Amino acid sequence: MPSRADAPPAWQLLCRAIAGAPPTPQPDGFDLSGIDWDEFYAACQRHGLFPLVNRVLGQCSPEAIPDAQRDRFRKAAAACMLRSMQMHREMHNLIGSLAAAGIPVIPFKGPVLAERAYGDVGLRVFEDLDFLVPQGQVAAAVELVAGQGYCRPPEIEARGWARVMAETNEVLVRHASQPWVVELHWDFAKPWHRLNFSFDSLWAGIDPHSVGNRLDDTTSLLQLCVHGTSHYWDKIKWVVDVDRFVRSAPHLDWVELFRRAETIGCTRAVLLGLSLANGYFNLPLPATVMQRIRDCKMLAWLKRFVTNGWRQSGERKRPLWQRILFILWCRETWTDRWLAIRTAAAGSRL
Repeated sequence: MPSRADAPPAWQLLCRAIAGAPPTPQPDGFDLSGIDWDEFYAACQRHGLFPLVNRVLGQCSPEAIPDAQRDRFRKAAAACMLRSMQMHREMHNLIGSLAAAGIPVIPFKGPVLAERAYGDVGLRVFEDLDFLVPQGQVAAAVELVAGQGYCRPPEIEARGWARVMAETNEVLVRHASQPWVVELHWDFAKPWHRLNFSFDSLWAGIDPHSVGNRLDDTTSLLQLCVHGTSHYWDKIKWVVDVDRFVRSAPHLDWVELFRRAETIGCTRAVLLGLSLANGYFNLPLPATVMQRIRDCKMLAWLKRFVTNGWRQSGERKRPLWQRILFILWCRETWTDRWLAIRTAAAGSRL
C-alpha cells in the first residue's frame, strides 16, 4: 500500500475511517464521489474492519454516502457484531469450565482486547478465541474443551503430542456444530522464531481457579507485536489493535517494554508495530520511542513489505522465500537468524 496521500481513494477513506475521522463530501479536497465502493467493501472484509468503519460511516452527512452502500456496510457490521457477542459469551463459558477444573487459563486478543482497547466487544472482528495455558496442561485443556462440543485436533492423532509441541505453539479446536474455533497456546510464537518468552513467573502468580486472569499491559503489547510480525502484519486490524491498545494504556512503562523486548528478542517487531500505527493512524509516541524507530534502518524495508501486501489476498499469497526473509530480518542478530533457520529446518512449521 502506498503512503496515504498516494493511495487510491478507497484506501485513503479506509485510513480516515479507522482513525475515526468521519469523511464529508469533500474534506480537504478528498472527493468521496471517486470512491470505488466495491473495492472499499472488499478491503474492509479482507482486513476485518466492518464494525469500526461502519460506526464512522454512520456519522457522515446523508449526502456523503449512497444509501445502498450505507445499508450494505450496516448489515455487514451487524453480522460481525452478532458473532463477536456470541463468541464473547462462549469465551466466558470455556474459562469457567477450565477454572473449575483447576486448569490455569489466560484469555488474550479476541473479546478481551476488544473490551480493553476498543471499549466495545462488538467493534473488533475476531475469528477465534485465544487462551494461554501452561504447556504441561494443554492436553487436559483440549480434553475439557472437547467435552464442550468441540472436536479433538486431528494433528494430535496424526503426529502425537511430542511432535506437535516441538513444531508449533498452539492447537486449534473446532466446534462440531458452530463456526467457532478455540486456539490453545502455550507460547506466543512458533519455535522457529526463537523468541525467549518465559512463562514460569507468569504462571507462578496465577490462581488456577480464577476466571479473571489477564496479561499485564507490557506483555499484552509484546504479544500483539509478535503476533502481527509472525503473520507479516497481513491484516490492517492488527495495526489498529496496537494503535487502540497503546491509546488505552496511558501509564504504559516504555522502559520496561523495551527491556523485556530486548530480553525476548522482539525489539524490531515492537518497533515495526509501533511505527506502522504511528505512520498510518497518527499514534502519538514518546520522543525516545520515535528516536528508536528512526535509528532502526531496516524498518523502511519491513514497512514496505507489510504495506505492499495489504492489498493482496492473504499472507500465503506471498512467496515462501519472502516470508522467511521478512521473519529473519525482524530478528536482531545474525546469531538469532541462524538459530531460526536451523530450528525451522529441524521441523518447526512456518
